Amino acid sequence: MSNEYAYSRGELIRIWPWTPGLRCVLSLFGTALELRVECEESVIRREFFFDLSRAVAEEGQWRLQYEMDAAAAELLRPEPEERCSECADAPVVEVDGVTGVRWLCCPSCGNVWITCERGRTGPVKDALGPGAETNRVVKQIRG
Repeated sequence: MSNEYAYSRGELIRIWPWTPGLRCVLSLFGTALELRVECEESVIRREFFFDLSRAVAEEGQWRLQYEMDAAAAELLRPEPEERCSECADAPVVEVDGVTGVRWLCCPSCGNVWITCERGRTGPVKDALGPGAETNRVVKQIRG
């Protein structure tokens, strides 16, 4: 992004780079401070402030929210090699907030399996032992 683009939006005060192509910019815009998040050349979030300390504090909140959202999206994204063993479709992922166990469910055939830090443990019925009814157990756990 060119400096001309940044300065055309007001007098530049500070830039916080977040990730490649994504940054937060604080500039003086008339009599107010403009805080904005830019992705490439598009403004994706903007707010105006009259207090510098409030604007800087808000940048920290925005960054924290962005990092938390990015981490959650990463947790819920299936690994490229994670496919249903029954039909090879991509699974839907749910993460247990307490244990960190990842539940994967195939939307096509209903196959359910779990993963944890050690990797894939197999279908739920195998992990729970012989004779377990997968659908009933999953419904009880999920509520």
